[in-house]
Amino acid sequence: MRSAGCIINDIIDRDIDKKVKRTSSRPLARGDITILQALIILLLLLFISFLLLLQLNNSSIMIGLIAFIGVCLYPITKRFSDFPQVFLACIFNIGSIIAADNICNEISKEIILIYVACIFWTTGYDTVYGFTDIVDDKKIGVKSLAIILEDRGLKIWIGFFYSAFIICLFIPCLSITKSKAIYLFLLIWIFLMYKVFQLDVSLESKCLKHFNNMVIVGLFVCFVIVTSRLISL
Repeated sequence: MRSAGCIINDIIDRDIDKKVKRTSSRPLARGDITILQALIILLLLLFISFLLLLQLNNSSIMIGLIAFIGVCLYPITKRFSDFPQVFLACIFNIGSIIAADNICNEISKEIILIYVACIFWTTGYDTVYGFTDIVDDKKIGVKSLAIILEDRGLKIWIGFFYSAFIICLFIPCLSITKSKAIYLFLLIWIFLMYKVFQLDVSLESKCLKHFNNMVIVGLFVCFVIVTSRLISL
């Protein structure tokens, strides 16, 4: 579905992508493949995704179908909303809800908090990522949270997003595992605040580096959760 989402985005944004430096080399924007070819690959990916979805319980299937509608709508949000990063975050992280619902047969308040935590995290790093295209976006009229926050205390807002991410993740994980290993999340928060302090959105390379560093954050979050769970067994 991640790949399918990229194809949907590239089909809808193919004319915009031609005008943006970072995306101008995408296959559809450059004309390396046709829309028909892209649609064939998309249908194949959607078919496989649908087969996987059918293995889940009924409520998870419904959530998955609703999420698919969101995937299709995301590219359009950049045209009428200043908050496409928030919309992306809500759709991008819905897998946590699907997984929890299918395994636990319920969506508890802990799962909701974990989902909200991921929304804050994605909103933060995708807003920073948005600065790689901000010059071109302003020229062609593409809306972005990066444009809104550029002169409105950007570092404070990114720091808030990341802090909310850690808090919303810490509370349910501590409640579930009751392990002191969860306090390692404090180290992740310190790392994130350090990256916010270092942030220089005027340099595209710095924005990309910040975005790529989120892989490290994700791995560390996974390590802390798994470790705390093992200790609590």
